[in-house]
Amino acid sequence: MRKRVLWCLTGSGSFMHECSKGIAELARSGIDVEVCLSRAGEEVAKMYGVLSDLQAMGIKVLLERSSSGLEVAGRVASGRYVAIVVAPATSNTVAKIVLGVADTLPTIAASQALKNRLPLAILPSDYGDTVVTIYPCIVISSRCSGCGACASSCPTGAIAVDSSRARIDYSRCIGCGICAATCTSNAISCWDRSVYSCYSRDVSYVRTLERMNVKVFTSVNDILGFVRDVAGLSNPLHRHRLGLWATQASSSQRS
Repeated sequence: MRKRVLWCLTGSGSFMHECSKGIAELARSGIDVEVCLSRAGEEVAKMYGVLSDLQAMGIKVLLERSSSGLEVAGRVASGRYVAIVVAPATSNTVAKIVLGVADTLPTIAASQALKNRLPLAILPSDYGDTVVTIYPCIVISSRCSGCGACASSCPTGAIAVDSSRARIDYSRCIGCGICAATCTSNAISCWDRSVYSCYSRDVSYVRTLERMNVKVFTSVNDILGFVRDVAGLSNPLHRHRLGLWATQASSSQRS
């Protein structure tokens, strides 16, 4: 029987593309991955091209606007999944999990995982003094000539030319990148990276997660290894280490 994992996406651009690739890799390895998204997670996944990728892979996707929290809670509590993953997890999501607030699909899933002592892995977007984020497609106004080539090529009509400058409507953008490839002025850039500083409060919540026996990771590859451990697809040494962690987590929660 195929092992099943619930992967929750929240509204962070950090790690969004890496998470999509990780989900695809797990699916190829024989793990049945289901994905749930918060409302913000759906918006970001859509404009980063991830939502369409998941749908193209045939991944089961649970959206907050069409799935109830009770449905997700029931799925987790009934033991449908061998592990719950929240990645990327915004600082807002991390704070809610720490404080016991369950009002989005990802936080509901995390809450049920903790209550039912299921393996819970989280990849926070804000975990250190500085972190790297990735921007969606943006228009560099100083380079834009207002030619309209990008608007004509956009398959969803997400770009309009206003006052001789292109503007992107992110509610329509699907992150396909066609606009950047079409622009002859190099005025559209997609997936630029930027470094920003994290609030100390957000980092402290991440440290609290670790004390709650949540597995906190800073890379998608580490999460993939963790999921394979839980699913029994890794080597015996890794499974032994996972067993030790599970025993310690269970003992801590009972005390």
